[in-house]
Amino acid sequence: MAKATVNGVEVDVFKNAPPHLGLVFAAARQHGDKPFLVYEGETWTFTQAVDRLDALASLLVNTYGVKKGDRVAIAMRNYPEWVVSFGAILSIGAVSVSMNSWWTADEMDYALEDSGSTVMICDEQRYEAGAAAAARLGVKCLVVRETKPLPAGVDSWDKVLPMGAKHPGAQIGPDDDATILYTSG
Repeated sequence: MAKATVNGVEVDVFKNAPPHLGLVFAAARQHGDKPFLVYEGETWTFTQAVDRLDALASLLVNTYGVKKGDRVAIAMRNYPEWVVSFGAILSIGAVSVSMNSWWTADEMDYALEDSGSTVMICDEQRYEAGAAAAARLGVKCLVVRETKPLPAGVDSWDKVLPMGAKHPGAQIGPDDDATILYTSG
């Protein structure tokens, strides 16, 4: 541990920690084909997860126009895509907005507007709950694991993720905003 001054306050910090979480995900690549995520009958290796992270980062920047400091909502149950989304958002210097998967449409509407999210990465159920708010606010939607056709202008993760795309890179500092968490208390 070491002491550091953050926003004028002296705090304890890990002296060997990377300056931002995006580097933690980048370092995961060294573990290659070892299991990284296991969900029901699926196993994603470190390489598969980081490749998806790079592809999503590219999609967010090059297709959706996400820039450093922009807010990107994640609204889904505990799917492997949640972790990849979180890592991709942070790795481009954007701010992850974690939305509770139990929220009603009104709660999702509030958080999307309050946070200023420009993109929502969500599962089908959360898309259905947040679709009206997203349309009203101009929030672009990327849906994972959908089981039925999506409306025009709403993207499917499996259909638009540019696999093989290089990570677009970003200048991120240790004091940059990383996440907004809405809590019940």
